[in-house]
Parts: sequence; structure tokens; C-alpha cells
Amino acid sequence: DYDLPRPIIRTGDQSLRPFFGVATAGFLGAQSRPITAIGNAGYLQLRESSARSLFRALTFRGQLRRKFGQFDAFYTLSKNLDSDSTERGASFASYDNAYDLRNEYNYGALDRRHIVAISTVIHAPFGFEIGANSRFASAAPLEVSVSGIVAPPGFVPAGLPAGGTISASDLNAAYAATVTLFPLRGGGCASQPAVVCTSSTTGDLNQDAGNFDDRPYTAPGVSQLRNSYRNRPTKNVDLRIQRNFTFGERVQIAPSVEFFNLFDFQNIQFASTRVLNYGNPGVNEKTGAVLGASNVDFLKLRDTKGNLILNNSPGSPFQVQFGLRLKF
Repeated sequence: DYDLPRPIIRTGDQSLRPFFGVATAGFLGAQSRPITAIGNAGYLQLRESSARSLFRALTFRGQLRRKFGQFDAFYTLSKNLDSDSTERGASFASYDNAYDLRNEYNYGALDRRHIVAISTVIHAPFGFEIGANSRFASAAPLEVSVSGIVAPPGFVPAGLPAGGTISASDLNAAYAATVTLFPLRGGGCASQPAVVCTSSTTGDLNQDAGNFDDRPYTAPGVSQLRNSYRNRPTKNVDLRIQRNFTFGERVQIAPSVEFFNLFDFQNIQFASTRVLNYGNPGVNEKTGAVLGASNVDFLKLRDTKGNLILNNSPGSPFQVQFGLRLKF
């Protein structure tokens, strides 16, 4: 976005996060976009070929051939780095800071550090042919951001009367008042006026009005790199059994059965902001203290009640397919 002012470090911001301040009026350090003809609600986004990418891999292969069949095994050790893994995103930008793209160069979305692939074909007794394929891949990179401020479990805001209640949204806003410099809501929280609340719990911490939520910081002035986290590894085993029946010299029937994901591996992958939201700026903007993730569902498969979080993405389930091939 070329219509962004240079970011500033706000007075009192102990997290030392560069701040643009063009998204919401009333924020400490609010600024205006430099191109007045577009207005403060617009933007000017240009694409340029300045990104980098690098892929390196080392593959080992083993093969065994005998009368009874063939066995192949592959192991790949690889490293995939790039500045951006989106595909021709004409209206989408996934960077955190338009003035400093150094943190964008990290593991690409397709990076798999380790991949093991095994395949075999066996000529079994009684004319059966058995084929199997398996693939085991280490976890893919995962982008974690702050899509909203979320109060940690057990957080009790100051000013809450004994036995008093507060809504979930106001609890998040009360927590935001302790870790961010967001403007405060006049008259306190809507559900509990005695408690101090912010007027927003947005994840746009640097207020650049971008379509990418900001990353948590690991120390004052130090942002996480893109794709700093890892998802979950995947594994899969497929099996095929076939037998050929010959009738005369010209007709052959080959019934088969195929099992996909034979062992029904779940291969659940973290997905959606419910589990990818860090929940706070990573560094307290008021004190400079480093904060752990406050979102109770952060990188979790199950919620606090032990139920699977349905926002995650499951892999393909166990499936069976029957086939019949006629050759004449």
C-alpha cells in the first residue's frame, strides 16, 4: 500500500510496534493517508517483483525388485523459503509492515522439512496383486496472528464487584485495557460500568487498515517472522487388492478393491481464527512484558470441554472403492 504514512512509535508504547494509525479515528497516534485525493478510507496498492524464494532438497531413494514384487522408498529433506505464498493476489496483501518486509521472508506455505514415501506391489498367491502406497510428511508452516484481543482463562478485571457479572465481549475489552493503548470506552463497560473497557478489541494493532491481522511480538520491537509456527504432521496409507480372471484368449475381468486412508488417520489441521488467534499483542503495550497466548483455544484440537473444535480441518476419512475392469 503506497498510500500509507511512515509508521511511528507511539509515546508510551512499550511494545515498540510501528504504528500507522489510519484505520480508526481516536487512536493514540492516529495519522492521515498522504494521498489526499483518495481520502483516508482508500488505499493505493501496487504489485512489484521484489519477493524472493529459495527451495533446496536432498532425496534418497531405495528400491528392491524380486520375483514376488517390487518395493520403493523415498526420503526427502527439504527447505522452502519465500517472501509470499499467495498466488497472484491482486487485491490481497499478506505483509505485516509495508515499510519493512524483512520479516516476510521465511518458510513458505508448501514447506515440508521431512517427507517419507513408500510404495510396493506384491504378486501374492492365487493370482492376487497387492499394491500399497504410504506418505508421511512433517508439519507445514502455520501463520499465527492477532485477529482480536481475547481475555485469558481466569482473568478478573479490576473494578468488578464481588459476585458481579460481565459479558464475554466486555471481558475481552477489559483485558484489552490492560495490554493495549486502545482508546477507552466512556462510562466503562456496557455490562459493568465499574470496569474499564476499551472501545475496540480489533486485531489491527498497527492500524494500517490492511487485510492481514498483525503478528504478535516476541520482545519489544521484535515481531514474529511469517509462518513462525507449525501445523500438525500428516500420514496416509492406501491399499489396493486385485485379481485377474481370464476367459479364453481374449477376455479378462479384473475385480479390485481399494482402501484409502486404510488406518483412518484423522490428519486434523489447525484452521480458522478460532485456533490461530494469539489473543494479545505478544508484548504488553503498557508495560513491555512478554505475554503468552491468551486465547484458550490457541493451537488446540479440543475445547475446554473435550470436544473437537469443528473450525479445524479434518483430513479425508477412511474410504473403500470397488472396481471392475473388463478387457477384451
